[in-house]
Amino acid sequence: MLWAVAVRDGGRAAAFAARFGANHSHSSYRVLIQEPDIVYVRFPHPFHREQALMTINGGKPVLGEKPLSLNATHAREVLAAARDKEAFATKAT
Repeated sequence: MLWAVAVRDGGRAAAFAARFGANHSHSSYRVLIQEPDIVYVRFPHPFHREQALMTINGGKPVLGEKPLSLNATHAREVLAAARDKEAFATKAT
């Protein structure tokens, strides 16, 4: 079940939520990570690291879209943050 979505444009977030049956929509990713049990990070590739770290630092497990980040250094940073916060982090297959 899709619980909540976030898109920087609130109207697009609401339209996506209505189309796919999400209960909530937000125009802020920081608000989104306060809601669900797990966050699926599906942003343009340059933002995967930033959004995954924000989610992990918000205390939520994260499922990252492929690639997890743009390079191995950033991927290790995401996984280290997850380890430090004792949060689950993985990439989608």
